[in-house]
Amino acid sequence: MTVLGPEALVANELVLPYDSTVTEARRNGWRKAFVWALVGLAISAVIAGVMYLVFRWNDPLILAFYGLFGVLNLYRIVNSALRWGLASRTLKRTPWGTTAVQVDRDGVGLGQQFVPWAEVTLLRARTPWWRKESWLELSHGDQRAKLRLDQVPAVASTIDQAVRTLSGGQVRVDTRQLDR
Repeated sequence: MTVLGPEALVANELVLPYDSTVTEARRNGWRKAFVWALVGLAISAVIAGVMYLVFRWNDPLILAFYGLFGVLNLYRIVNSALRWGLASRTLKRTPWGTTAVQVDRDGVGLGQQFVPWAEVTLLRARTPWWRKESWLELSHGDQRAKLRLDQVPAVASTIDQAVRTLSGGQVRVDTRQLDR
């Protein structure tokens, strides 16, 4: 991830496009995990078959042991296939190259929503306790917009600096819940 400095704040605005590199790496990693899970299942099946044919172990405890390894490998296959599919869906649905975050003198935009400074009720960067990735969240009235921070080529402190500068100190990004 690139850390943008003060030179990114040009002409009184900060515009950050969507960046697909992290999501592509995540998708490719889950694809590899899926392939390796299939290889692991095949190897386990071959070893179990050879052990059964050579030693004729058909004790219930041994069969339960084979079943446990089979179930664990099936879990790995299903888990990696689902996560690979979710990452692929994210890549297809996100408008890569378009504006993800826009901060200027009039307000802040997150995704497709642009909100004037007077209407912003909450702007925070946070990492939920059950997740690894960080989110940027914008609230105004009863509406919310969220964006994963790994989809933009900047860190929360860069966005916070631009928000504080361009809002005249009225709004800041709340980073207290970031990486706790």
